[in-house]
Amino acid sequence: AMMGVTTQPDLYRCGISYVGVHDLRLMYRDGDINDTRAGLKYLARVLGTDRDVLHERSPVAHVDALKAPVLVVAGGVDRRVPVVHAEKFIDALEAANKPHESLIKSGEGHGFYDPANVREYYTRMLAFVERHLGPGVDAPMPAAATPPAGAP
Repeated sequence: AMMGVTTQPDLYRCGISYVGVHDLRLMYRDGDINDTRAGLKYLARVLGTDRDVLHERSPVAHVDALKAPVLVVAGGVDRRVPVVHAEKFIDALEAANKPHESLIKSGEGHGFYDPANVREYYTRMLAFVERHLGPGVDAPMPAAATPPAGAP
């Protein structure tokens, strides 16, 4: 989702990152995938190993192009995609003065499971989407996303 809003900024009115990877380079340093030789081989095969290319393929590298507000959601004890992904992305958003909100829950991992946290996430997400896409939002649809004439 964040690659879409950062590399195709004219297509989106908002975006939501839920336990998302924001910097591919961190996958080699943090998290549980790199804990095993098989995990490292997997990362090398799927992502490659060139740090410059990994950076260029990461949302954090494209924050300056962002036009739409984003909601960044992460679990504070996520072992698959550690919270450092969200923190670095939020830092980049703040440095670039880009509109964003965040929800980081200290006791959650790769996904929210505590019913109170799930409820808070969905409440925040629905309110975020309503503010940016709901009735009365006067921002025009991006030209590339406008349905063709006569479309249902």
